[in-house]
Amino acid sequence: MVSADLDQILSLVKLQENELKLIEIKKSLENIPEQINELENSLLEFENKIAEKEKEASDLNKEYRAEEAELDDNLNNIEKNREKLIYVKTNKEYEAVLKSVEDLKEKNIKSEDIILDILDKIEKYEKNIKCLKIEFTGFKHQIKSKKKQIESEQDSNIKESEILSSNCGEISKDIKPDLLEMYYKITKLKGNYALARVVNSMCTGCDLNIPPQMYNELQRDRDTLTFCPYCYRIIYWKKD
Repeated sequence: MVSADLDQILSLVKLQENELKLIEIKKSLENIPEQINELENSLLEFENKIAEKEKEASDLNKEYRAEEAELDDNLNNIEKNREKLIYVKTNKEYEAVLKSVEDLKEKNIKSEDIILDILDKIEKYEKNIKCLKIEFTGFKHQIKSKKKQIESEQDSNIKESEILSSNCGEISKDIKPDLLEMYYKITKLKGNYALARVVNSMCTGCDLNIPPQMYNELQRDRDTLTFCPYCYRIIYWKKD
């Protein structure tokens, strides 16, 4: 049977505390690449949003130039048709030329309305893009600051993990090998929690009350391990 006095149990408690902190830090370090990736993706999404708006504005400018070119063509055609009026010989031909001029004028009225609408949209797009670029500059600064903070925390966590690993090694030296072996067996079974303190007769590992006799015996100095009858963790009692 594995025996352990209170000092050995308390050494195990220290070991568990350091190892739990080490596990938490390692999880934090594992999440850092994902956090940085999320920041970079949010920045890329913002850039894509601006690029999309700029493309829409560019398409509107192309549409504007096309409408303006059509308007100029129509004006040239109107002028040419008016020149034809001098040379027409019949009323039918005269009416056909006038009809063509009127049709072109109607097209121009529509084109002018379309152009005004496009120019209004272009102006709104340009204002929106300008605001987005100003916002992007601030957002980029925030992302850079957050990345710097995360990287700083990463360096700090790495240093702390090295200290904790060293502490675990030093503490383990003071624990009997058979007791240490049992500790790690329970740790694997109980999700990194091999020991639990008993407070007011309750096991803090499973939140259940241990039998009164066991609680009384636990408060005495003994050289044997005591296990919770419910969660089977090593239990100990210590005065506050």
